[in-house]
Amino acid sequence: MNHRHTLLLVGCMAFAGVLFLWFSTPWGIGLFPDSASYLSAAQSLLEGQGMREIPRGDYAPPLTRYGPLFSILMAMTGLFRMDLLTGARLLNTLLFGANIFLAGFVVFRYTKSLWPALFSSFLLLTSFVTLKLHAMAISEPTFLFFGFLGLFWLAVYLEDCSKKLFLMTAIGFTALAFLTKYSGISIVMTVVLSLLWFHRGTFLRRMAHAFLAGCLACLPMAAWVFRNQMVLGSTTGTGLMPGFYPYLGMNLRELLAYPSVWLLPYGVPKVIRALFLLMAVMLLVVVSFSVYRRGPDKSPKGRSRPPRRFYPKNLPAVLFLVTICHIGVYLVTTTFLGGQRIDDRALFPVYVALILFMTLTGYRLWQRAVSSNWVRRGLVVLSCFFAASYFLRALHWSHEARTEGLGYAGPLWKNSEVVQSVRALPAGTLIYTNGMDALYLLTGRPSSPIPTQRDKLKAYAKDSSKQYLATYPSEIIKMRENLLKEDGVLVYLDHIDWRWYHPSKEELAQKVPLKVVSNFSDGTLFKVRD
Repeated sequence: MNHRHTLLLVGCMAFAGVLFLWFSTPWGIGLFPDSASYLSAAQSLLEGQGMREIPRGDYAPPLTRYGPLFSILMAMTGLFRMDLLTGARLLNTLLFGANIFLAGFVVFRYTKSLWPALFSSFLLLTSFVTLKLHAMAISEPTFLFFGFLGLFWLAVYLEDCSKKLFLMTAIGFTALAFLTKYSGISIVMTVVLSLLWFHRGTFLRRMAHAFLAGCLACLPMAAWVFRNQMVLGSTTGTGLMPGFYPYLGMNLRELLAYPSVWLLPYGVPKVIRALFLLMAVMLLVVVSFSVYRRGPDKSPKGRSRPPRRFYPKNLPAVLFLVTICHIGVYLVTTTFLGGQRIDDRALFPVYVALILFMTLTGYRLWQRAVSSNWVRRGLVVLSCFFAASYFLRALHWSHEARTEGLGYAGPLWKNSEVVQSVRALPAGTLIYTNGMDALYLLTGRPSSPIPTQRDKLKAYAKDSSKQYLATYPSEIIKMRENLLKEDGVLVYLDHIDWRWYHPSKEELAQKVPLKVVSNFSDGTLFKVRD
């Protein structure tokens, strides 16, 4: 089968992914807390007010917590008179198809074989991780697309270092990935280290290329950070503070827990999943070493060639390097800056890099195992197992998404009694709530958050329940005075139970003299008693 037919099949699979994702989100794109910030920034950009966060009462602070590119792309869909939620859904759905095609194209260019290309595209199409993250109004799909385009062109450049246009293309896409997410520094690190390691030339020449590439890739983000410092006095607005945070052990456990779910479903006990993951890694190492030692490549005429490098090109090494860099960035930031914990979103680039890396490794094992039928049979069995497992899990995810929606986009929230009561409030009513993001996304009403009671940066410390903020009492007094002065309401959403750092309804009642205005099955409206 020629190249054109193979790419056509990969394109058909990408198109099938677009249709499947669109079919799986009848309630619209998934809405989560971060989605509110991205959508608010896109809306304010369309209105000519710059990029701003969710309004807090009458004030909308400038967006600094996130990179700007995803919001810019959403705002561009608004130029076509498209609702931003519809535009975000269309954008991420198209990116899902683009990322499926990119995976198949990259693998096909490396292997020149149909089945590895289709297999990698199929895994991305049916993975509940990629489906879930592309179905949400968040920046991960954009980051993945530009980041892996940058790594692909970097690998192409390293095959022939005389073609500087390929390097500039890689730097450009890397800069866009970094402009999407602050953690995109891992892509920049991968580019710099790859040029130092794999570039052909003297040490000084490699250093010059790596330094120039790193500086150029950081320029757009440097401009964004400078803007943040000018408008808000903070480079990122993430609240990260230098120090030592006891998250390393927890994050190392998560590094076993999440990849184990990539292999086996959630229903399998954690211990079994962790053991299966460790066994799979050990088996891969043993088989790779055995085949590398005994299995030279076979020529088309049946004559054996002298053994070569296991990976004849640098793409697998680049993929492995970005995995190490990305995990390293999160481990360092969570341990020394108090950043977010490791989860599926944090590990998303690692997940996709490992799919491509393992597909390429499996293909090389197949090529080298010319005299080891047991290796080839094992590869076929493993491929069929993962294809069937991913397909069934994708169907299960699609059923849940169609039935329950994703995050704030679903019947639970769209039919919420307390949300409908907020919509009916007079315009300009002062609102305090524990779900500022939910109310903004579902009603468009600005609100203010109830005071934060506990220290978010000490979420996973043993004494986190005792880490009360010194500013909490004064903030409670300020909220009470504002509600009395403006005749405002306090809206407490019962379904938001993950914000442990906010006080409960009972704790608020102990601090503020509240009276119930309306009591619903999913929340309560209060006013302050005189």
